[in-house]
Amino acid sequence: MTLGDAAAEPLVHIKDFRMDFGDTTVIRDLSFDVRAGETFGFLGSNGSGKTTTLRALLGIYQPTAGTLHIGGKPFAP
Repeated sequence: MTLGDAAAEPLVHIKDFRMDFGDTTVIRDLSFDVRAGETFGFLGSNGSGKTTTLRALLGIYQPTAGTLHIGGKPFAP
């Protein structure tokens, strides 16, 4: 891998993320990338899934569906 490849690969890659709690879907079809050097933030109203997404990235919640990669590797809490 070259330096150019590392810069192109996102540090955080989320694709088609979904989070259900019972019969309630709280996050549906969320996809984004965060690359080295970028500043990234979540904006949204109360109950829009910001904290739930972060908790899934921390391994507190197991996603219902989707792909979570951190540092180019599949995320497994």
